[in-house]
Amino acid sequence: YGARVTPEGTVLEPDGFAISQAASSKKSPALAFDGANFLVAWQDNRAGSYNCDIYGTRVTPRGAVLDPSDFVISSAAVDQFTPGLGFDGTNFLVAWTDFRSGEYSDIYSARVTPQGAVLDAQGFLISHAALNQSAPIIGFDGANFLVAWTDYRTGIYSDVFGTRVTPQGTLLDPTGFGIARAASSQVGPSLGLGFDGENFLVVWEDYRSNHPDIYGAVVTPDGEVIDTGAVIRQDGNQF
Repeated sequence: YGARVTPEGTVLEPDGFAISQAASSKKSPALAFDGANFLVAWQDNRAGSYNCDIYGTRVTPRGAVLDPSDFVISSAAVDQFTPGLGFDGTNFLVAWTDFRSGEYSDIYSARVTPQGAVLDAQGFLISHAALNQSAPIIGFDGANFLVAWTDYRTGIYSDVFGTRVTPQGTLLDPTGFGIARAASSQVGPSLGLGFDGENFLVVWEDYRSNHPDIYGAVVTPDGEVIDTGAVIRQDGNQF
């Protein structure tokens, strides 16, 4: 479901409106705006409880659903979860957690046009490091995307890694780079990402103090990580 909210905080659809009511469960919606319409993407179990895919639909600013039957963004083998979205001025980039390779999850992505055409039907690989990568988020700096995710490549504890991706789908940092690698775990889904016209700000849920705090780091468009120890909130139990 969705609802529009005015800049003054008025909820225009207090009961929401249906975006997808296809069979079975739909979870973890994400959205981005292309200047004309929204793209909403989610994880979808309509193919069966053990076969989760990524679906999407376009929604107008008036709340009209342009693709009432939805469309497939990824229906690769096994499961795809937790999409993240960005828009580069021409196409959307959708990234997700993907189990097609077997026991551990990777990050895959696909470009989607404002008309709802999926340009990368099989998706393309963002990260295939050791163990699990999950919960991607996306920002755009006017030239390239920054994709960030929760990453377990170093073992039992997770870090935050990222890579830059061109609008053509080329990875500028093929092995990824560490954004947060402190003691204990740094995780999503409290991961957030924004761009201020000069740099990205990445924030995450951080357990270095043995309870969850909110930390952040500034990442430049060149992929340099600065201010890695910035504490945004540290009085315990932030979620």
